[in-house]
Amino acid sequence: MRFLLSRLLEPSTWAGLTGLSVSLGMSPDVMHELAQAGAAVASLAAMALPERAARGRRNDDISGQP
Repeated sequence: MRFLLSRLLEPSTWAGLTGLSVSLGMSPDVMHELAQAGAAVASLAAMALPERAARGRRNDDISGQP
């Protein structure tokens, strides 16, 4: 479940779903409505899910150096 939610929060997932839907013949009006609904769900998930730091790294370490 966590994997699915993390993918839904990525812009590339929405771009892929849009491209797939258009290629399968979905009308732009329907796609617009689905995109709005998906954005609402992703926004709710972003508010509800806790943020977690990467394992073994501190939150303030942005350099990537050990």
